Amino acid sequence: HIMVLDDSPSDWQHEPRHFCRFVIGQKMVWVSMFVAAYLLASAQVAAESSSTAFTRKWWTVKSLPRRQFRASQHLQLKEDDHVHVNEIELEENQALVKVEAFSVDAFLRTLLDPDSFHLSLNIGDTMRASGYGRVIRVGSSKKAAYKVGSRVVGILPASNLAVVTKSHFLMPMGSLPKVPASLYLDLLGNSGLSAYVALFLVTKPPRKGETVVVSAAAGGVGTCAVQMAKLCGARVVGIAGGPLKKNFLLNDVGVDAVVDYKDTTRSFQEQLSQACPDGVDFFLDNVGGPTLDYVLEKINLNARIVICGAISQYDTGNLYTKPQGPSQYLKLAERNASMSGFVLGYYL
Repeated sequence: HIMVLDDSPSDWQHEPRHFCRFVIGQKMVWVSMFVAAYLLASAQVAAESSSTAFTRKWWTVKSLPRRQFRASQHLQLKEDDHVHVNEIELEENQALVKVEAFSVDAFLRTLLDPDSFHLSLNIGDTMRASGYGRVIRVGSSKKAAYKVGSRVVGILPASNLAVVTKSHFLMPMGSLPKVPASLYLDLLGNSGLSAYVALFLVTKPPRKGETVVVSAAAGGVGTCAVQMAKLCGARVVGIAGGPLKKNFLLNDVGVDAVVDYKDTTRSFQEQLSQACPDGVDFFLDNVGGPTLDYVLEKINLNARIVICGAISQYDTGNLYTKPQGPSQYLKLAERNASMSGFVLGYYL
């Protein structure tokens, strides 16, 4: 009864709205079972860590990209066969995590820039990524920040066996019935939290009847944000590139309209005007560059713009030196509008 996940409706993984209703209604019923599940996991992990040999794999930084990132060129996969867990050296405050999954997010590109806001990696360093896993060994049970058997989620070294220390980028991972662990890298992780903060905490939230535009709408943050905006009663327009993403947003996610920036038959401005005939009241921007300028031209009185990312700038080589800023910023004054940015860590 503790570990059953197979009988959940198949659409729960793709429809966060069903998932939210279930959790809100049922989460307290399962609390006592979590304790039993944790004790069982701890016993299993202790047995595994004392006897199991692994092939340890990890990605290192081979070279730093000046512009476009290519994994085959800038990263290198290394392997070490027959590694016994007990042979990996740990300091007293460190823990060893058996990583179960990683998420490949756009912001990882910024870690390879010398002036990165989050973290700057150098040649030879182990790459980082958002992931989760289970603690299988600690340096000292008294000084370690994480307990054997517990799960952690956050920024991890890109390795199947990761040595970690206490960090605000790495947190204990929850456990909810009938909820796939992968959602902690999506709806319940940085993507979902970023979408929630952007829509509800940074400025005035979207209101019923308003027009909300989300760039990179088919991405991790975008897919969460457009559904949250729909639940507010707003008319939601997603910006994405290509027919596959357009169909996904319209038919699976449920946006009202899509602006396809890869469409060669109609200009971006023409599509945006058709999708937003009454202007734009709220814009969540994950892209920056010309996209931000085009939307600024369409904002209404008292519009709110929230800056979450700048994907269009990540491969330019100028992200931290001379990024392309908004040339239409005077529209903010003309429309009594506001533009705010945020970093998720400040809200955790």
